[in-house]
Amino acid sequence: MNTLSKDGYVRLALDRFLSEEIVHLYSGIEQRDFPNDELTDNSGSVIGYTEWVSVRVPTISVGWDWRFDRAGHQNKLIAVGYPRSNLMLMHGRGAQLGQLETEKLLKNWLEFFDWQIPVCQALHLPNPDSIHPPCQV
Repeated sequence: MNTLSKDGYVRLALDRFLSEEIVHLYSGIEQRDFPNDELTDNSGSVIGYTEWVSVRVPTISVGWDWRFDRAGHQNKLIAVGYPRSNLMLMHGRGAQLGQLETEKLLKNWLEFFDWQIPVCQALHLPNPDSIHPPCQV
């Protein structure tokens, strides 16, 4: 059973976290003042954020920033930086891995987690069902 610690972390071993069902909570596009009302950074990418949560209680929350890159005739969502979370991953021996190691493992997890299409759909960004070339993962 997951438990919430007094410090706000949910502590789990990596294998337990990988077995959790994580669902999309919300996503947004960064609101910035750009010329011509464009929501892009200097490279022409739309930038935003997303938050995902576990189904079981206490809730694990994982969020990260992303950019929608339209360069090179390809539409891609790319995670930027390290995820933020209330998760603290643990060794099998019961010791915590620490915040930095947890962030690194969550960043690796994102490479295999199917998050791009739900974010595209939630924000009505182009996705594989509506354009060519598609929003790629």
